[in-house]
Amino acid sequence: MQMLSGVNDQTNELIKLQRRIAAYRQVQHDTTTQLYGISTALLLQDDRMLDTALRQLNQFGYDLERMEFVAKAEVEVLGQVRQEYERLTAGVTHVAELVRAGRTEEARKVQLDEIIPSADRLERLTNQLVNMAEADMVAAIETTEGAYGTSRLIVVSFAVGSILLALGLGYIISWSLIEPVK
Repeated sequence: MQMLSGVNDQTNELIKLQRRIAAYRQVQHDTTTQLYGISTALLLQDDRMLDTALRQLNQFGYDLERMEFVAKAEVEVLGQVRQEYERLTAGVTHVAELVRAGRTEEARKVQLDEIIPSADRLERLTNQLVNMAEADMVAAIETTEGAYGTSRLIVVSFAVGSILLALGLGYIISWSLIEPVK
């Protein structure tokens, strides 16, 4: 019974890991979408698109805050994601101000020197989060398979023991009935 309870706990753990992977994949997707929106806005240098990109970038900050509740195991990597996100936000805000001021060459230099490397690091970190969660999932699956094998061995052993006990008791009962007749 204890083994079945353990298997149930491991199943619940697998469900939590699947949710964590889904949340990280969502952050990964959102990061890619944000970076595309920022690149497009900076390339076209359209004020409306820049405002939209900044608004979406700020909304992404809320997603990161929610992520901290889901990911207690990856606190360090999430801290790095937050730092990189703040660098990216500061860089995009600075470039947007430069574009609005008409200083496009300086804006492109800041974009090349700060925003693109920061975006690459942010993308790498979100990929790292997904990979860490998937590695945890693989380890949990292996643990579950081991527990399943152990529980199966226990059930088979119990069945074999029950059959042997039934045969032994049947033999004893039959001899106890035959012996008085002789």
